[in-house]
Amino acid sequence: MISFSGKTVLITGAAGGIGAATARLMHAHGASLVLADAQAAPLEALRDSLGGDAARVHGVTVDVASEAS
Repeated sequence: MISFSGKTVLITGAAGGIGAATARLMHAHGASLVLADAQAAPLEALRDSLGGDAARVHGVTVDVASEAS
């Protein structure tokens, strides 16, 4: 099995669908995560579902389509 321990993964669109599934998979394989999404509440829920581990999971509310954001 592949280990992502010691690696950091940035996931955009992390609050739902493929982004959330990818976050769960990468977290299960030891990665630290930077989760980005435009929706704060679902992003917070995902972070909480991953154990709320602030050392390994950081959420950022941002719209990657907006340069100002």
